[in-house]
Amino acid sequence: MKFDILDWLKGSADNSPGGASSKKLSAFWALVIVSSPPVFLWSIWAFKNGDWSMLTSVLTVMLAFAATCLGINAAEKIKGKADTSEPKDI
Repeated sequence: MKFDILDWLKGSADNSPGGASSKKLSAFWALVIVSSPPVFLWSIWAFKNGDWSMLTSVLTVMLAFAATCLGINAAEKIKGKADTSEPKDI
């Protein structure tokens, strides 16, 4: 069985099983691209200034954001709102 990354990414446009979830991809990119650079810059600043007083706040906000983004998809599947049926051929 061949794993095709493009077909998997195209699966983010629908909600069929086996494809990428658009909500999960959005959460991943928001955490990696949007959140990581400010946290790295803050970490460098905190190291240079010896001020780690905001560490618990920064980590709490990042973890809460990740849990929220990924929890939305799980909640929809549990409530049955997500369409997880196989796509129909046209």
